[in-house]
Amino acid sequence: MKIAVVQTNPRFGDVKYNRKRMLELWPDGADLAVFPELCLSGYLFENREEALTLAEEFDGETRAVLTAEARARNCAVVYGFAEKSVDRLFNSAALIEVSGRAHLYRKMHLFYRETEVFERGDLGWPVCDTGQAWLGLMICFDWRFPEAARTLALSGADILVHPSNLVQPYCQAAMITRCLENRVFAVTANRVGFESRSGETLTFTGESQIVAPSGEVLLRLPPEGEHAGVVELDPLEARNKRITALNDLFGDRRPQHYKRLAGERPYRDNVAIVVLDSAGRVLAGERSDRRGCWQLPQGGVDSGETEEHAALREFREEVGELELEIIGSSEGHYAYDFPDWLQGRSIAYDFRGQRQRYFLAVLKNGETDLATLAPSHEFARFEWLDVNALLEQVVHFKRAAYTAAMKELAPQVNARLARDVWKINSN
Repeated sequence: MKIAVVQTNPRFGDVKYNRKRMLELWPDGADLAVFPELCLSGYLFENREEALTLAEEFDGETRAVLTAEARARNCAVVYGFAEKSVDRLFNSAALIEVSGRAHLYRKMHLFYRETEVFERGDLGWPVCDTGQAWLGLMICFDWRFPEAARTLALSGADILVHPSNLVQPYCQAAMITRCLENRVFAVTANRVGFESRSGETLTFTGESQIVAPSGEVLLRLPPEGEHAGVVELDPLEARNKRITALNDLFGDRRPQHYKRLAGERPYRDNVAIVVLDSAGRVLAGERSDRRGCWQLPQGGVDSGETEEHAALREFREEVGELELEIIGSSEGHYAYDFPDWLQGRSIAYDFRGQRQRYFLAVLKNGETDLATLAPSHEFARFEWLDVNALLEQVVHFKRAAYTAAMKELAPQVNARLARDVWKINSN
């Protein structure tokens, strides 16, 4: 497959000239030609209103012109443009296949003042099968986020197609790393020249390039001037993810430990035990690691374990060998998120928080002197607390869940004690 990377110097605001220049620079004999980001309009918009005057719809005039050109040249094309979609505005890239089928990507990571002009992309990461290769679309500043290239690679991309308007000197080297990280090809089509508008000047770095899965730079254009280059490559090289005879790039991944990166950590299933005395007070423990903070005995539900069994087990482990009688439970679960200071530690590494069912219980052998209970790994000491006193002293990130659960349990408690002893404060 022959890939052409084309480096242009667009005139700001002159869409017709820039489109004409694209056609003039488009090399013959390629199977895919890649042009820069916003290569029709220029880059440095003064405001959103100006960008709207230079934007066009996905199925606008440029798509019609380039579809005809792709068919005539028997060459697919990727180009960046300002996309108008009803009253919305995106920094977008289009892929037009030889057949005329078209694909759209809207830039996910906006750079600098782009955030004042465009909306963030909302179409995800497209990977398109052209028949010769699977192409994954990204735009310019997306290179700064390794998740972009990895998502495209995991979705099957052989080649990262990367229209750009680069002003920082790091991307060309970083894309070598992206190729090594994912064993894919990458085509970065950058522009050259500069734009000075409203007292600001941006200089574009050129050096458009094509990189192999091995990290080898197959082609790099000069830092200045309009140029085009063509490289012949085999997309199937990107499908071999072997690093050594014993290592596979994707096979060796540990995605169960990457959930925090993707924001996909679930809530951990958990139970809390509300033990009552005859006065309606609740058995609470002062945390050994956060003195002054009180909470209920609680813990996670093990695989294959019922929630009631987990409640009885956790109580024995955290409080001692006191026999419980379960007399009720909350209907549903109440969740809380772990705070920032817990992130990355212990269970917070894999879970965003906990979802708890609350079990209501009494001691089978009557009330006991809590002073006789030995401290545990979880608690320094135990006391019988009024329910509102417990809610005031529980660690802050659990307070809302505790309060909601106690309000649900109040009718069961009052019915058990045959008097109205639980009146939960809303604050």
